Amino acid sequence: MSAACASWRPAPAPIQPPPTPAFALRPCPIATLPEAPTWADLETAYILRGRQLVECDLARRLAVETLEAMGAMSGP
Repeated sequence: MSAACASWRPAPAPIQPPPTPAFALRPCPIATLPEAPTWADLETAYILRGRQLVECDLARRLAVETLEAMGAMSGP
């Protein structure tokens, strides 16, 4: 009977998922037009929105890469 007890080992602790990086949880800002927009306001918002979309996409990609790297570091 004591031989069976000697081979008993506790179950391994469950692997916890890595925490979500804070920058992945922030909403992306999007430029809006003023109440009475001019043509210049429209052009400015168009360019600003394009930049904001690129920045948002890059931040989200970085968040995914960070989570994947953290998962790889924690092991299988």
